[in-house]
Amino acid sequence: MPSVAFHTLGCKVNFYETEGIWQLFKQEGYEQVDFEKKRMST
Repeated sequence: MPSVAFHTLGCKVNFYETEGIWQLFKQEGYEQVDFEKKRMST
């Protein structure tokens, strides 16, 4: 499964927009992972 991580800076509006972007990724089958998580080699 493909994965995506987000790191949001700034105000509440930025967090709201990041959530909207996440919903688009989620609809396409992505899994959300922690931004600080080490990336595994492919």
